Amino acid sequence: MINKENGGVFALGVIAVLTAMLFGGVTALGSYRLIIGLLALLSAVVLLRSLPVLSYSVLAASLLVSGSLEIFFGISQANWLASLLALALFVAVCFAPKPDKLKAPLFINRLMGMGFALYVLTLIFSTMVNFANVSQLVVGLRTLIPFLAVFYVVALGYLQEQTLQRHTRLILIIGCLQWLFCIAQQLIVVPKRYGMGAVGGDAEAIVGSFGGNPLGGGYTGEMACFTVMVLFVVYFLVEHQQLNRRWLWCAVISALVSIGLAETKIVIVLTPLLLIGVLWQVPGGINRGQLKMLALFGFALIVIVAIYSQRFWQADGEVLHAFTYSFDPNFKIDPLHRGRFANLEYWFDQTKTSMPLLYSFIGFGPGATLESSFLAGAGSAVLQYGPGIDNTAFSILLWNCGLLGTLGFTLLTLGAFFEASRISRLAHVTSWVRWLMVGLKAWVLVFLAMLPYQPAMVAGVSMQYLFWFSLGLIVYYGRRSTLVGFK
Repeated sequence: MINKENGGVFALGVIAVLTAMLFGGVTALGSYRLIIGLLALLSAVVLLRSLPVLSYSVLAASLLVSGSLEIFFGISQANWLASLLALALFVAVCFAPKPDKLKAPLFINRLMGMGFALYVLTLIFSTMVNFANVSQLVVGLRTLIPFLAVFYVVALGYLQEQTLQRHTRLILIIGCLQWLFCIAQQLIVVPKRYGMGAVGGDAEAIVGSFGGNPLGGGYTGEMACFTVMVLFVVYFLVEHQQLNRRWLWCAVISALVSIGLAETKIVIVLTPLLLIGVLWQVPGGINRGQLKMLALFGFALIVIVAIYSQRFWQADGEVLHAFTYSFDPNFKIDPLHRGRFANLEYWFDQTKTSMPLLYSFIGFGPGATLESSFLAGAGSAVLQYGPGIDNTAFSILLWNCGLLGTLGFTLLTLGAFFEASRISRLAHVTSWVRWLMVGLKAWVLVFLAMLPYQPAMVAGVSMQYLFWFSLGLIVYYGRRSTLVGFK
């Protein structure tokens, strides 16, 4: 049995085996991709004895290092660094001090619990049913499993509350610094796109620290949404004296500069929805300060639309096209790649014609939508139904774990919104917890909106980290709220 005394030996043994295998791969293939994985594992060995330090490393790798290596140096497999460090969290808890036991269940919100169970169980069942290729399984699980460890250590209280607050502040700091990454990309990455066969406009390379292909596209929309998410949380924490006012100025500058340099329509569409969601059942009701916030965001949206009209939308009808092409079932990025909603329509068409009923419900297993991979090649669903089926999170979930897994993931996210709202209205929580939960309501709405829009929720390390860390915080404070005298 693994316990605190022998857990370290067990963990080091596991890592030693993996390291030996990776050394062999490096020797045989001489690949920098494997070297990145090796560095991640060796780092994990050093960090395993300190769960808090390892958790900080996962945060930095997910929100700073991996994306920067991708966009500035073109190392497309840099995401493995964050994934392997996150996976090491599962090993590290084997010999970490046990958290305080709470009599409360893991999920106070039943919708969250039901969604989590449905998603994870469907994923496991689909993996077992569809197992045929070890390489596809490894690559597929790399994108779906590691960041569950972030949720696990946060939700179960393996990190002390003070450590969680420091993590949250670091995330907010990274959000306030996105504009520096964007300016660096405008000066360094954008000029290199000329004459090198780059796909899309210059704004495709403005991704902050979220990463992407320097000659193709990246997580522009996710980065822009992140700056708005940070702005929401910072506003409420500043308004209630949890942060000083300089934070707000930094967050405003970061959001305006980052969104101004990057062409992203989702922020314009999402912001009104976020305002409605955040102010719904806001503690104490809507006050004058929040009305000022509404006016501020309204003015900012007008400024952004004006900037975009001058920089990107000068041709006749381009404004309308920018907001409607995603809904066009006939839109194609190229002959092999459909648009966002066209891909969802394609999945439903296949369920009615050629797809076996079982696969409609459980999908084709992790990694099924891989168009290409240095380890696994093309995924099983791509081989049967063609490429380009991984352009949104909904599409990836439907092909990987079917209707059941997709439903579970969606219910989990919806439940997190209602749980954050419940915690924010409790009379006995601290001001930090109350207004952090109000801000996290906006984050969860962003996560929901991202599902049919971008693949990052289940494919990009930055958004996956933010998603599972946020849900972990909500579950952690939800469970602690059941304690008598909890503050």
